[in-house]
Amino acid sequence: MNTLEALKKTWITKLGGIEFYILPIGLVGSYLLASMDVISLPVGAGLTFAISLMSAMAYHICVYYTLKCPQCGKNLSKFNNGKNIPSKQLHNGFASGKPCRHCGWQPEYGTLAGR
Repeated sequence: MNTLEALKKTWITKLGGIEFYILPIGLVGSYLLASMDVISLPVGAGLTFAISLMSAMAYHICVYYTLKCPQCGKNLSKFNNGKNIPSKQLHNGFASGKPCRHCGWQPEYGTLAGR
């Protein structure tokens, strides 16, 4: 079972994809608004980049600070020495249901699986 499904936090993956939609849609929208003289293009593009950056930061915070093991309470997104796990390795581990590095809890055998 997927680790995020077991923790009931699948919304985090959707949050990660939002920034890729915000950027092109916002740039096109700011161009259209600039052509109608509603807002200037630099202001619209700046707001688009700021919103995209904020969504990327929110995703990073959610992945690296909110995913805790239900059994031991330790962070699933960090190595034992406290450093962040690289994102590709982290997502592969979550998709395959790797056990907790601290206590060995696995999603298919954990307390939250199947609820």
